Amino acid sequence: MSDDIHEIYAIRYGHHDRKSSENFIGSDPHDVLQPLDFFVWAIVGQQFHHYNGAAQVFDDDGGARFVWTTDLLPDELAGNVEAMMDAGIGAIKKTIESG
Repeated sequence: MSDDIHEIYAIRYGHHDRKSSENFIGSDPHDVLQPLDFFVWAIVGQQFHHYNGAAQVFDDDGGARFVWTTDLLPDELAGNVEAMMDAGIGAIKKTIESG
């Protein structure tokens, strides 16, 4: 494969019907049906021989805990991916804190 071509595979492994107020820290005044879907994904191509990841949000003592897990090859790319994940986590945190 060329360096600028990759394939993304995603699998929906779960679905949960729930109201929007259950999906946000704090509340949502609309309180409408807003189901959640759960995915895992894999990226094939580019510099990776193997890459997959999963992101989850858990209730944690009145707050939330975000868990982002990746598995990749070759191992030498872990530092680059860690930097990208740190930037992604920073953007997620900034978005949540801005309300």
